[in-house]
Amino acid sequence: MNYKEIMDIISGITTSHHFVNQFGYGEISDVMTPEDTSSPNYPYVFVNPIQISSTRNTSTFNFNFICMEQTFETYKDIITAQSECITILNDIISKINLSTTYPLLEVQDGFIFTPFVERMKDNVVGASCSVNIIYSSPLDVCDKPFV
Repeated sequence: MNYKEIMDIISGITTSHHFVNQFGYGEISDVMTPEDTSSPNYPYVFVNPIQISSTRNTSTFNFNFICMEQTFETYKDIITAQSECITILNDIISKINLSTTYPLLEVQDGFIFTPFVERMKDNVVGASCSVNIIYSSPLDVCDKPFV
């Protein structure tokens, strides 16, 4: 399984979530804002790649998952939206971990959710989570295009 296939799985799982209206990918500067050609359709989940590391037997894909929602400025609404975003991220992580379709993928335990409030452009609130997805991929020269 390669990087594109991992991203296709994450994208497919995210876009199939009933409460997620938009999926994005890239650097943090690529997060859609109202100044873009079209405003994001919230809840919006954005995946920011961090790094990929490999050993002799596994590859570890590190991503920052970000879920955001627009809300009113009340304290209760902010906490409720952040809670919903944490739940959505938990759902996505659980689906990756517990999928019978992709049994070789595993989200490494020990992820931390960070709630946020961003008031600069479109008053979004949400949560982010750094996730390590491990894939068993032993080195194998037989599958490589060498003469």
